[in-house]
Order: sequence, then structure tokens, then C-alpha cells
Amino acid sequence: MKKKYKNSPIEEAVCEFRFTSNSWDLTVPGLLYEMIKEEFPIKEQRTIQEFGFGQVQGSIQQHVRNTELILFFSEDRKMTVQLGPGLLAVNVFKPYPTWSVFRQKIEKAWNSLCSLIKIDRIQRIGLRYINNIDIPDSRDELGNYFRLYPFIPSEFRQNIISFNTTVIFSYFEGRDQCRVQFLRSPNSTDSKTKIILDIDYFLAKEPVDPSEVFTWIEEAHDNIESIFEASITEHLRKMF
Repeated sequence: MKKKYKNSPIEEAVCEFRFTSNSWDLTVPGLLYEMIKEEFPIKEQRTIQEFGFGQVQGSIQQHVRNTELILFFSEDRKMTVQLGPGLLAVNVFKPYPTWSVFRQKIEKAWNSLCSLIKIDRIQRIGLRYINNIDIPDSRDELGNYFRLYPFIPSEFRQNIISFNTTVIFSYFEGRDQCRVQFLRSPNSTDSKTKIILDIDYFLAKEPVDPSEVFTWIEEAHDNIESIFEASITEHLRKMF
């Protein structure tokens, strides 16, 4: 976020690109590594499973696809670049390094990749912030800390062990959407409630031209920050 909190609740932030490219080949990960290795010197390979659905002989069937990803980590492993066919993602982990630093890492990874291959079409961009917020007394009213939270009648407020509320907002006439998830973490205890505020902003409809990527990212970040600030009270803000 642009605002700098001393005790930032951001557990992880990720910017993800899904794209098509006819110029992708197996040499790309090695070439990208040479361009970013000063900032991301640690290299690892992982296999992930992606689930999807397709129509086969008139029926809908689930299919599983294994995808090989190359991960490039910073020396302290607090930042990473993930690369695979049609996928680039940049992650930063707690402690959050400020938006200007995070954006610089996104620009470095994206611009380096674009210098190696031609991006034919951007299918999806997503910017996501996962906040982990501790409420010091589990008996406190959520309304003391949040302006966005599930309304629970007083008759049902005893022995609440979990809740999960999701709201989806639309932006720019449906071009973008933002999924906001508010839930009680399973790691909560009797003495402390842990709240996860997950704000996931993504391209929902029309593709974005590669030349407009960072305009889109700035708009996404501004909207995420507005949602976050509107979701919390001044009391919680002072705790940060």
C-alpha cells in the first residue's frame, strides 16, 4: 500500500500476469535469470497442478495439468519471481517493503520478460493483498476494528468459531473486479482472534494492451488501498 504503517498487516502481496506468446521457448527462464539474478539470485524449480474443466463428448469433465515453474528468490527469500509458460508472478512477503519497492520489482520482472519474448495477448492481470490482523481480545466487537464485517445478531454472538464473508465489486464498467474476503483465521485462539482481509483485484473482461500494463496496475493498487482504508476503523488504524 502507499501508506506506510509501522506494523503493517500485509502478510503477502502478489502481482500475476497470464499471457500468450508464440515466441516462448525453454531458453527463456535461463535468460530471464541472467537479467534479474542480482536481485533474485536463488533459483528453484517446482511442479504445480492446475485444475480445469472441459467438454468431452458432450459431458463436462475435470482435467488436471502439471505445469513446471521456475522460481527466483531474493537472498532473504522475502521476494520471489515465478515464471512458467504463459505465467509471470511477483510475490513479496512480510515485512511489506512499500508499494514503490514492490512496483519496481514488478517492472523489473515484466520489462525483462518483454525484452525476451513478444507478448501476443494478456489474458489476465491480478493484484492481490492478503492482510493478517490480530484482534487482541476475542470478545471485542468486530465493529471496533472494522467497517466491513459480517453482521451477527447479538443472540448468536456466543461461541462463534468461524465466519467467511465475500463481496465482489465491479470497476470500469465491468472490465475489472475486486473480490474482498473477510474471514476468521483457523489459527485464532480463545484469547486472540486472527482476521484475514484478502483483497484480490483482477482483470475480468477485456484484455489490456501490454503498453498499458502499468497504468492498469496503478489503478488496481489505488482501488485496493481505498477498499482497505474504508474497511477499517480509526482505532485499528492507530494499532498499525
